[in-house]
Amino acid sequence: MVVWVYGQENNEWITRFVDPLRKTVTSRLPAPALRAASALPAAAMWAAIRGVYRGSTDGVRAQLPYADYFASLHEFPFREIHNIVFDQLVTPVAHYLPEAEVRRWFEGGFRDVAIRWKGRYSWTGVGTVALPPRSS
Repeated sequence: MVVWVYGQENNEWITRFVDPLRKTVTSRLPAPALRAASALPAAAMWAAIRGVYRGSTDGVRAQLPYADYFASLHEFPFREIHNIVFDQLVTPVAHYLPEAEVRRWFEGGFRDVAIRWKGRYSWTGVGTVALPPRSS
């Protein structure tokens, strides 16, 4: 089993400010209106990625929020960044899970489990189903 989920850790500003806006406003907008509305935050994000993060997480940039994530998006064209912002705002529900919850999913029944904090904003979990021994 492989999972990649939004992490609760380091995403408090999203759960506090973006989620209420997503639930009450943006997820209810017609797609063309939301596409237009998401252009401004996408432009701000794209400018930060290109100007501040510049595809690197060395030195001071490593301490900035979302450093690994934004650095990984450095080569993306604006259209892709716009799609990411739109995707975040279009869905009416998003769950941000703590590490302990992701670890619970893999308790019992899995072997070779690896849980990793990806980019300090999400969790990945990988495990192989531990099949019971075959009877002869």
